[in-house]
Amino acid sequence: MTPGGIAELAIRILFFFLAAIVVNRFAVENRRQTQRYQMVAEELAETNIRLEHAQAEARRSERLAALGQLSAGLAHEIRNPLGIIKGSAEMLTERVKNSEPLAGELAGYIVAEVNRLSALVTQFLDFARPLHLELKSAVLPEIVDRALRAVEANWSGAPVNVERHYDGDLPPVCLNDNFCEQIFVNLAQNAYEAMSDQGGGTLRVSIARAERDARPGIEVRVADSGPGISAELREPIFNPFVTTKKTGVGLGLSIVSRIVDEHHGSIGLARGGGRGTCFVVFFPAAAATASATRSASRTHTLSVIP
Repeated sequence: MTPGGIAELAIRILFFFLAAIVVNRFAVENRRQTQRYQMVAEELAETNIRLEHAQAEARRSERLAALGQLSAGLAHEIRNPLGIIKGSAEMLTERVKNSEPLAGELAGYIVAEVNRLSALVTQFLDFARPLHLELKSAVLPEIVDRALRAVEANWSGAPVNVERHYDGDLPPVCLNDNFCEQIFVNLAQNAYEAMSDQGGGTLRVSIARAERDARPGIEVRVADSGPGISAELREPIFNPFVTTKKTGVGLGLSIVSRIVDEHHGSIGLARGGGRGTCFVVFFPAAAATASATRSASRTHTLSVIP
């Protein structure tokens, strides 16, 4: 090969080498750009999911507020005549129980049914009553244990085995003891009743550190081995008058949801197949709760400035 041919070959090799470098850099940059686009798309998808959940929560809160006002008005209007009916039936029972046993028995039925209606009205008032909770730093596992012991002590149905799995070194959370205990009494009672028809089961309660929307806190999972909740009821299960029980009006979980909201937390059903139901309750850490309370206070103050 002549010197001119060698030079031309070297130039071609150098050209192809430089072209390969340029193409490789372009391919690498294109791959990086594609990865960035994929990451942005995934973030947007997650943001959309959170936005949909937030919108659903907002709509549910609006419905609960409207139903709460309606329930309060109806409950007060119903309670007054119920008191008159009960008082009259009791007086009638005293007067005729010896002379007319049948009339006395019927009057007793009236009193019993009035008491049942009065309990129902009380549930409506509990649902409608505005909650202004005084939150203070508390030990959540102690409250959960107290609720579990209360349900177990009053349970007379099929045997239930309770498993506790509590992490150590949990952060402090701001709670209202009584209302927080009501949350877990309701969830545990529902679990016991769900498992009673199948001869008992296992209630597994776990408490661990968690994070929601960049807020640190504590997550409580209450899982039973019962028949579970059907797919069509999983979404509206926290709405008023939705229930899986044969008896009841379906206000228990609505009240629980309101209490959790007042704690600046969240409640939902864990995803996944299989039998049983698992409720997941999240409480933000004490610092996050204080920040949310200050933010809500500032928002309310600004909203009334003309």
